[in-house]
Amino acid sequence: MPENNNIRPLINLAGKVLFVIGLVLNVLMIFFGFWPSLVFLLIMLAGAGMFSLNRDVPEINIPENIIRSVAPSLKIVFITLLAVIAGGVLLMLLTRNYSKASTTRNDCSEISASLNSYYQHHKKYPGSLDEIIGINPLRRKWNQDGWGNPYRYNTGHNVTSFTLVSPGKDGKFDSGDDIVVKQAQRIEK
Repeated sequence: MPENNNIRPLINLAGKVLFVIGLVLNVLMIFFGFWPSLVFLLIMLAGAGMFSLNRDVPEINIPENIIRSVAPSLKIVFITLLAVIAGGVLLMLLTRNYSKASTTRNDCSEISASLNSYYQHHKKYPGSLDEIIGINPLRRKWNQDGWGNPYRYNTGHNVTSFTLVSPGKDGKFDSGDDIVVKQAQRIEK
């Protein structure tokens, strides 16, 4: 007759693994500046629930031969789950810089539109970005690009043109990765 094993340690281990996976995913999402996904929170809560409710699971003895037949499948499922999570984290790391560049380009477009609107009302560009940012909390992010570097903003002769520059990923101006927006208005006489 095969020896019997208790299922409690297996549920306890699965709960701990799910909790740790959910926790790591949530921490990574916060680290990369995103709100944690509901799915990641649910994974973490499911693991915590399995772990904490494990004491309420009745004694269920499973024959050793069934455990041996299911164990390889469980290993494959856990390895696959870990590979998917590692792939997701790697993808987030690889696209992180692209996202920051895209955010910076979008912000430059918004800033440029706001500067042009300012020009239409005042017939000159503002002396600094702070004049268009004002007290609007939605525009406060315009002080920095996607990498957290300050923009360089200059107005041209007669305040009828402007140049807006992000230093890019390296944080240094006048290097190859700068994002530059130039605008000039026609002077009507």
